[in-house]
Amino acid sequence: MTSETLDQDALDALLNAAMDEAGGAETDSGSGSGSVSIEMSSFADEIAGAFSTTVTSLTSKEVTLEKENEESSSLEQLSEQFTENIVVGKATFGGDIEAEFAFITDIKAGSILGDLVLMGEGEAKEELSADDLDSLKEMTNQVCGAAAQSLSGILGKKISSGQAELSTINAAEQKDQFIQLLSEGDVSAFTFALKVADLVTSKLHLFIHNSLEKQLVSEPEPPPVPTPEDEPDASEQEVVTAEQEVEQFSMSQEEMTIEKPSSNRNIELIKGIEVNVKIKLGETVMPFKKIIQLIPGTIIELNKNADANLELVVNNQSIAEGVLVVVSSNNFALRVTKILDKAERIKSLGGSGD
Repeated sequence: MTSETLDQDALDALLNAAMDEAGGAETDSGSGSGSVSIEMSSFADEIAGAFSTTVTSLTSKEVTLEKENEESSSLEQLSEQFTENIVVGKATFGGDIEAEFAFITDIKAGSILGDLVLMGEGEAKEELSADDLDSLKEMTNQVCGAAAQSLSGILGKKISSGQAELSTINAAEQKDQFIQLLSEGDVSAFTFALKVADLVTSKLHLFIHNSLEKQLVSEPEPPPVPTPEDEPDASEQEVVTAEQEVEQFSMSQEEMTIEKPSSNRNIELIKGIEVNVKIKLGETVMPFKKIIQLIPGTIIELNKNADANLELVVNNQSIAEGVLVVVSSNNFALRVTKILDKAERIKSLGGSGD
């Protein structure tokens, strides 16, 4: 075999060609799919959490969702994974955050969920009736309402949910209808393993239009530049230090009063104390005469709307709001959606806070 020596130019050309070939292969393997941002993934997790708790409450069956996959792609490409009839629930968020998204599952799982919501035993069907679609629509509306409340508290924005639209589609035969589910553009697609007690073991797909991502990712504002007027002089700083040194808290067996906590050491001393925690549904004022006349079946109207949050009350002070959910043990629980920060909580529990 004849040995030949390659000059540097020829060697560089071979290396570049090999790299180009490898890069092209890698690009082809992606098939147009991309990664999902952390913000979109977290948003989807909150919707999934609302789905689990709300549907568990509606059906009295334990509902779990476990994320299996997430990708950013087009609806046209995503339609290829659906070969049978599916039920689709399209929904929107409005207010400070605008989003459009869709829930997708197979007809069998949809029919069982619809029947459970109608207080049935969970009958599986090959086709959905008008009653099934209506019950699934109501279920979807309640899921979206719970998700909107939860996300409003987490993001600190006012989010409302619109009316859901339910339909059945054969993605293979009605591809044009499928790719028009959401507005033109890519979506973040999430696949969850769906389990409803021992009745359903299926998949739930959640597609969220990627136009939401820009609303979730915002650049932090630069800190304000202090002006000479904002900076306290030395004498003011000394006064503040002197006040801080005399701050203390006092406790008795009958009540606990926190007076201007000045350090983490003071807080540590009271962390082990047990306090009364109540969930407040609402209240009203009634004449004593009506209280005497109460009988089983009497309806007492409270001072809150049906969709209003419940209050978390500690030592007769409201420190948080949330929505009622049912946990796996079939107990009621409160899912916190809005809460005072730590300093405000401590101040409220200390009485006047002076």
